[in-house]
Amino acid sequence: MIEWITTKNSLFYMGVFVLLGVLSVPNAIHYIEDPDSLRFAMATREFAPERGWPHFPLYPLFVMISQGFTKLFGSFAYAFSFIGAISHFVIIYFGVDLVPSKNRWIAFLLLLVTPMIWIMSSRYMPDLMGTAIVIAMYRYGLKSDQKLLVGVLMSALLLVRLSYFPLMIPLLFNWSKRDRTRWAMALSSLVAVIILTLTIGWDVLWEIGMKQTQGHFTDFGGTLNSTSFGVLDRLERFFHYWTYNALGWNSDWIVLSAAAMVLTGLVLSFSFKSIEKVNHRIWWGILLYLIWAFFFQNVVYKFRHLLPLIPLLIIVLSTKINLNHWWKNSIIVALSLCWGVISFLGAGLHQQPTAISQIAVQLKEEATKETVVISSKLLNFTVENQGVEAQFLDLEELSASDYQMIQEAEKVICIGDFQFFEDREPDHELQFKHNEWSNPMWAELNYKVYQ
Repeated sequence: MIEWITTKNSLFYMGVFVLLGVLSVPNAIHYIEDPDSLRFAMATREFAPERGWPHFPLYPLFVMISQGFTKLFGSFAYAFSFIGAISHFVIIYFGVDLVPSKNRWIAFLLLLVTPMIWIMSSRYMPDLMGTAIVIAMYRYGLKSDQKLLVGVLMSALLLVRLSYFPLMIPLLFNWSKRDRTRWAMALSSLVAVIILTLTIGWDVLWEIGMKQTQGHFTDFGGTLNSTSFGVLDRLERFFHYWTYNALGWNSDWIVLSAAAMVLTGLVLSFSFKSIEKVNHRIWWGILLYLIWAFFFQNVVYKFRHLLPLIPLLIIVLSTKINLNHWWKNSIIVALSLCWGVISFLGAGLHQQPTAISQIAVQLKEEATKETVVISSKLLNFTVENQGVEAQFLDLEELSASDYQMIQEAEKVICIGDFQFFEDREPDHELQFKHNEWSNPMWAELNYKVYQ
């Protein structure tokens, strides 16, 4: 099998593709995880940026592909999971090319079973597809002369996952001014913007773009400037997400201990005298994106912003390990087995609905058109767009007429960590939870009913 991996045997990789495609069926999730998942799910039915389907920067190429697969499968859950399977395959197929042939089997095994990749492969998100484009972009940018293709891939990346742009910089500015890569990227991006403008109109595109860009950096984007979390807090969350989702420390103490021992062995086997140097542009890409994500992405609540770093670091690790002892081979196999078990368990846990999804089901059973629901604007948006019929009020923007409606309502439901009525106890109260480290957003929500 190692020879098939090293020589890129067509039948072997075709089998890997079929395997990932088949596994995408049971790996699909059939509930709305969070607001971003909702936006992409709704966009498969209607591309409506003015309604937040999806949010800026609109991800037009990803939306177009997801719409196509949704029509093909008749289900956006299976569509997103299959896109994830294709993206996973691309990461493996092109990722091994960035590693010396002797160590390709290491990259293959680790990329195949990485827990975070498996979790993200079924989410209604463009992150894994964007990561796949990054790996393909580096493969063609560093291992071939097809720089025209690299430019097209860069443009595709901007249309799938704009926030990954720092990963383009080492490739973009390492070539001469006459290089066709920049021209290809600029031309294909211009064509995409023209098509997008003709589809939704320049005024709408500009208004949404300015509002969302300003909001991301100053209000709701989870950046260092727009949250109360300081540098040390972000470091703590950054570390927890990394160890939990990237390294797989998300199971019981037995698996945790095994993973810790294997990782210790990997550190011991890491060699600065590797058989081939890691291309400096990969190092620069990792560094630039790490800085960008830490300061300007929502790493406090969304671990998925770490995703593109994982395959790149696996490529670095696979290149730097010098397999000159049998025990180093054993360590790689052991780590792969640990990650494989953790990925299997994690995918199973991912089938369980998040707290907000559970609340949407509860409201469908309990609420009527006259029921008043009080919560945050974003939470109301997420629940209402899942088919819940009620009178939704934003806790932070209540008017005099809203207070009147609340007083006259037969049933009021409050969702969140707040006490709205100071002189009343709820008739009944529920608490919905899910695994915080698989999706930190709204991991615990209170549900209070007043009648």
